[in-house]
Amino acid sequence: WKGPNVCERVEEKEEEVEGSRDSAANPVTKKTIFRHSIMTASTCDETLTSYKCTTTYGFNGVKKTRVNIFECCHGYTRTEEDRGCPLAVELTDIVDTAERLNATEMVDILRGLHLDDLLLEANYTIFAPTNQALDKFKPDDTGDDNVVVVSPDVVQMAEGLKDIVSTHIVEGFRSSGNMADEEMISTEHAQGQIRINRYTVPQKMLTANCVPLVSQDHMATNGVVHVLDSVLAPVENTAWQVIDTNPQLTLFRDLLEQTDVAAQLRRHTGQVTVFAPTDEAFRKLPPSLGQKLIEGHNCVDGMKIFLMLKFNIA
Repeated sequence: WKGPNVCERVEEKEEEVEGSRDSAANPVTKKTIFRHSIMTASTCDETLTSYKCTTTYGFNGVKKTRVNIFECCHGYTRTEEDRGCPLAVELTDIVDTAERLNATEMVDILRGLHLDDLLLEANYTIFAPTNQALDKFKPDDTGDDNVVVVSPDVVQMAEGLKDIVSTHIVEGFRSSGNMADEEMISTEHAQGQIRINRYTVPQKMLTANCVPLVSQDHMATNGVVHVLDSVLAPVENTAWQVIDTNPQLTLFRDLLEQTDVAAQLRRHTGQVTVFAPTDEAFRKLPPSLGQKLIEGHNCVDGMKIFLMLKFNIA
């Protein structure tokens, strides 16, 4: 990454870790003794067009994070064998770039909703589903390439369709090297966000709302296009909100309220997978076991161990 057309930037932040300042009273002098600890950890991640190293320093309850990012400057790319980014890319605007990547149905919908002109007014990042993924959302074709007619059925769902498309659009340049694991990215949909996750096992993979990016970092004059193999539905609720509002999970919700899990889920912001039995599933339990669960016996605490995992399972 020491070569031509490589842009380097550094991001730093500092935060206090609650409860990490360790102290105790000296049994002889009765004065407070502070125990100081130093921790350093580094992780690095590489894609074709970026290299990022994150170093975390911990000292006396304060955590400092420094991120060094090397990436191809806008308009340049590289192969795995190259030093730096010597290859210039012929850039077009973001709508033409999406069309060139065969995300033509996404472009048709943008034009049908009159969003294509908006995308030319500023810099944007588009997470573009493939044509196959967007087949069911395509407006009716009149046969005229310059006219897109929306059928009466689609007119009724136009606002919902606009919400879905807006969930795929992010303001600014967001290359893969500029997205962090567990990052929540705001979209043009008022309440919609995209959760980014990075995986290394069993293979390197970048996902948006658990949908893999099949190709990424397609540069345009005013943005970036990433291609998806599925549509991103707007994600507005946390795991707890899904449980709390689903009428088929009322017994499960009531049982979680008997433990500390409900409170944990309310404030949880990281990855979590919950295996949630429906009310019907609970009714199939032997009556004696079902009654014990309702009355809050110890088996409730045991149950939560088997129904919750710390990480996403897709």
